[in-house]
Amino acid sequence: MKYIKDQVKLGFIGLGNTGSRIAQRLLDHGWQMSVYDRNLVKAETVAAVGGVVAKSIQELASTVDVALSCLTNEAVRRVYTRADGVFAAARGIVVLEMGTISPETSRESQPWRRGRHPIVGRHHLRQHPC
Repeated sequence: MKYIKDQVKLGFIGLGNTGSRIAQRLLDHGWQMSVYDRNLVKAETVAAVGGVVAKSIQELASTVDVALSCLTNEAVRRVYTRADGVFAAARGIVVLEMGTISPETSRESQPWRRGRHPIVGRHHLRQHPC
């Protein structure tokens, strides 16, 4: 499956030092993006250059094709696995977590460990070279 930027909506969660730069770069290259950060100012700053601020994690997860995040261990647990998290709202999206997290957190956050099915397949985000 190939993802083309004018046909795919990205969602980005975690707009700290690293996440905001990644989100900004994607927006600079024309990707459609919703953003969420618990600090509204950070989300609004990134959205000001072309993104849309999601009101909640569930709103973001239920309206995007690919969810990206750059989070800490505890934030990954909170954002993905809680009743109001990504896995509760999302159906059939690709999830890319890019934070430096422990192997334990990674295993705990896998949706198929809790009775859900993994997203299987080969996925490519296609864009022009940066």
